[in-house]
Amino acid sequence: MADPGGQTLTVLAEQAASGALRVPITATYPLEQAHQAFTAFGEGALGKIAVTCS
Repeated sequence: MADPGGQTLTVLAEQAASGALRVPITATYPLEQAHQAFTAFGEGALGKIAVTCS
């Protein structure tokens, strides 16, 4: 697991705040289907997986 220093975290925070840092979400699952999200993750899904609560 990465352990970035303070300077790296500052740069990432600035990029996130300005919109320059973008994280692609390849799939979104409702909370009721969280088990399917974990299955997709375990099968090596590329990109980020989001679980939504509403």
